[in-house]
Parts: sequence; C-alpha cells; structure tokens
Amino acid sequence: MCFQNIGITAHQQMNGLERVYQKTWLTEEYNFDKENFSALKVDFFVRHFHVAFVYRSFENVLPPSRLRVWAWYDAIYTAIYGKTDLTPRALAERAKMAWQFCWDEMQYKATQYDLPVIDYDLLCTAPSEQKVIDHLARGWIGANVDVPAAVAEIMRTRRYETKTPHVELVHNTPAVA
Repeated sequence: MCFQNIGITAHQQMNGLERVYQKTWLTEEYNFDKENFSALKVDFFVRHFHVAFVYRSFENVLPPSRLRVWAWYDAIYTAIYGKTDLTPRALAERAKMAWQFCWDEMQYKATQYDLPVIDYDLLCTAPSEQKVIDHLARGWIGANVDVPAAVAEIMRTRRYETKTPHVELVHNTPAVA
C-alpha cells in the first residue's frame, strides 16, 4: 500500500487507510504500532490511536545505513517536490529536504493535536531517571503508561550510537555523449 499512495489524493489515501484499519488493526489484539515516514497520515492515526512522535536529530538520522531508508526519503522528496523542484540534487540533499519536510509536518501536527514529542537522543543520554520521567510523563503517556517502570527499563537497556559524519552518497549522473 505504501508505494500506491504516491500521487493519490488525500481522500483516496484516507479511504485506503480505513480499509487497512478495518482488516488489520481493528481485528488484532495488538495495542502498539510503529509507523515510520507517516507524517502525512497523522490525521488518520489520531482518529483511531494514541499518537506520539519519536524524534531524532538530523545529525543522528542521516545518512541512513540501509538502502531501503534512502529509497523512502527519495520517494518522500519526489512526492513533495518532484513536480516543483526541477533543480538536479544529490540523493543526500533530497533526503535532507524530505526529512526536514516530515519533521516540520510532525511538529505542526503535534501542536494541532497536542501530541507528545519524544526526544530519542534525550532518552538515551539523560544523566538521570528523573529527567527521562519528566520528559515522558506528559499528555496521554503519563495518564496511560507506568512511566517510572518504563523509564527504569529504558535506563537499563538503552544504547546510543551516533552517525559517522563522513558517510555520504554521491549522485552518479550518466555521461552524455
């Protein structure tokens, strides 16, 4: 369904998401789902789920280590800017523009719907449990999650890695004869 969503109207996408919801989430007993690259689907998700955003700084997201993630960023860039931005751009630049668009959209939706935004870097580096508790005990999370127990587990199991800044993809353009 993901690639089928590129180039369809928002109304068509919402209808498709409703069909998926009826056939999957509504029939299963799971109470948690992780959706990546879904900044434009927040209006649908807030109708059916408690939503929170997990944020990582740009420097710790790009460059991705998996080709599939590069492909997603490129698909997002193409869907958002493909018809209006005719400037040739390297894949790394397109990925950064897509990441920024999604982050701006998620910040807007977080404000619109009063959704918690969780800073992944803070969860992994905060020096004290209390700082992580204060960060998580907001909104619906604080009302529905045993935050002290969750934070104890986070502090016990967390690991933190940053991206190596020297990794870069180069856009190869075929030579014109």
